[in-house]
Amino acid sequence: MLIIDQKIAFVGGLDLCFGRWDDEFHRLTDLGKTNDTLSDIVSEIAQERKEIDDELSIETFEQVTEKIVQNADQIQVTTCSSIESIEGQKGSRNEEQSKKSQSMMDTKTRYFIGKDYSNLYKKKMKAVEKYYQDFIDRTVVPRAPWHDGGLVVFGEVARDAARHFIQRWNIHKYEKYLNNKSYPFLLPKTYDNKEELTVENWKEFLNSEPYKIDAQCVRSIGPWSAGTRITEISIQNAYIEMINAAKYFIYIENQYFVTLTNSSKIHNQVGDALYQRVLRAHTSAEKFRVYILLPLLPGYDNANTIRATLYYTMQSITKTEKSLFKRLEAAGKT
Repeated sequence: MLIIDQKIAFVGGLDLCFGRWDDEFHRLTDLGKTNDTLSDIVSEIAQERKEIDDELSIETFEQVTEKIVQNADQIQVTTCSSIESIEGQKGSRNEEQSKKSQSMMDTKTRYFIGKDYSNLYKKKMKAVEKYYQDFIDRTVVPRAPWHDGGLVVFGEVARDAARHFIQRWNIHKYEKYLNNKSYPFLLPKTYDNKEELTVENWKEFLNSEPYKIDAQCVRSIGPWSAGTRITEISIQNAYIEMINAAKYFIYIENQYFVTLTNSSKIHNQVGDALYQRVLRAHTSAEKFRVYILLPLLPGYDNANTIRATLYYTMQSITKTEKSLFKRLEAAGKT
């Protein structure tokens, strides 16, 4: 979340790291035809400039020395004259080199520079401090597009998002940095009326007029994440409510699908809500579809976390008697 004055909130995918920036085109390849990176071009230019400067430095020294030997009385005048002449030569050479450099840049343009051209399914990043250097061959390996849903909200719902952030921030401050004054406790702002929450400058960063809606922040928090006495499951309740209210189809896109019925470890009831809705559609002879889209692998660095997530995902879908498919199969609805 990115929240401004507790009345403008950008909510969604805001990962500030290499490989995550993308646009609406989600390109698989980059611009240009060669594999030279910006760093290669800069290195070439820097080396050529160094050679030119070294050459001019030697030339300047030789000319000044010769004049000193010939006529000591004219040292100052001769030296200035030589330097002016050399500066003119250096300026013309720099101008030519600038044109050459610009030509090189034009033919080797990069949209995704260095580490931003990434495909973590092919290779993990290394030497991230050299962010301008490629770590995969962009002429062979396609980049992995990245898409995160996001939105901007104003007014009271932005204030709710701000209060959620403040709640999460303060528990982290209390547990990790209680005596560190660099991390202060935060307080929600108080607005006397709704007009104070109005955002007038939305035209500066939006292409179209925003919609007016009734909105509510739903979440999942507990004692460990926000310091609350009870566990809040408002987001699960919202999922279940939407599943029950669906008329024609349900589309779920998530990083994982962990939901078992009557499990001592997993208390997520989304799977049971899907089961009940499919039964109702079958009984009523409705044309109803459920689409669940999951990634090939969840995006975690730790191998054990990936294995555990995949294990419980398969348990939830089809591998146990408590899974969604097995329950529907037992009910004769498959």
